[in-house]
Amino acid sequence: MKDILVMVPHHSADGRRNKTLESLYLSWKETTSNKSDFLVGMDEEDIKYGDINFDNIILDINKERLNVIQKINYLTSKYVKNYKYVYFVGNDCIFKTKDWENIFLEEANKNKYCIFYGDDGHQHEKLCTHAFISVNIIESLGFMGPKFLRHYYVDNFWMEMGKHLNCLKYFPNIILEHNHPDANKSETDILYKQASNYFYEDQYNFAKYMKNGNFIEDMKRIKIL
Repeated sequence: MKDILVMVPHHSADGRRNKTLESLYLSWKETTSNKSDFLVGMDEEDIKYGDINFDNIILDINKERLNVIQKINYLTSKYVKNYKYVYFVGNDCIFKTKDWENIFLEEANKNKYCIFYGDDGHQHEKLCTHAFISVNIIESLGFMGPKFLRHYYVDNFWMEMGKHLNCLKYFPNIILEHNHPDANKSETDILYKQASNYFYEDQYNFAKYMKNGNFIEDMKRIKIL
């Protein structure tokens, strides 16, 4: 078994995201050092837009339509026990750095737990848009993303958690390009439009979580590792 699980929550957006997923997969194949597995989690309704026939991947098809946070929590609960680290990667990304696994692992293996992130070509150091997280953190919390979120602010959660635990590190030499409309790197599709409906609700719920003491209580569960 590999050390790292690359986890990609996937919706097809009428088939258009299948093309970006394929580009992501090919970039992973070109940059992997054979220390990660590639997991795609998709919904049954997405199958009608085309099969995902990539070699050497783990494909999980769920009958129920899940939002991004539900999906990453479902996938981590099912798969992470066999890995040391999970790397959350959006289906609109491209791996640009060869040997990224060894760069992450060299530093991660020095620490009890970690939250790392590379340069996404848009937010850079400002935000942990795609997190490389040690599995013991996820297992201690019982989730990878807070269950009250639907799409946004999970990256803010990872940032705040990493800072609180003193295990956050930015790797500018690892580039995982995020081809997002906000970066003028892609057109807005139906998935981006649907996600935008959740922004203010997620913003409110995350601010509440940070202020009401629940964040600190969650962090205490990790510090006893």
